[in-house]
Amino acid sequence: CSLDNLNLDAHFNFSIFQRLNMLNLNKNNISIIKQHYFSQLSRLLYLYLNFNTIKTIELNSFSNIITLWHLYLENNQLKSIKHSMFSKFINTFHITRIYLNNNFIEEY
Repeated sequence: CSLDNLNLDAHFNFSIFQRLNMLNLNKNNISIIKQHYFSQLSRLLYLYLNFNTIKTIELNSFSNIITLWHLYLENNQLKSIKHSMFSKFINTFHITRIYLNNNFIEEY
């Protein structure tokens, strides 16, 4: 599933996509990933968030996506990444790739 011009801050409801395996939100001008955004998407395998303006990812933003294999965060404006953001994935061995190329990461 690919969505364009999506406003996540308008409390977009992903509940109709509960069985979704892949979600492409590239180029949607998303600036923040809040904790509740993807809470309904527990079966996602691939999440594409490239070419947005993401500066902040709240803790536990991806915690309900226990099946996630690949997380794409390339070409955003991230400056800091907290290890705890991804610890649930790393501890369950599901995620195999987190793509962070072309950000402004100064702190990990």
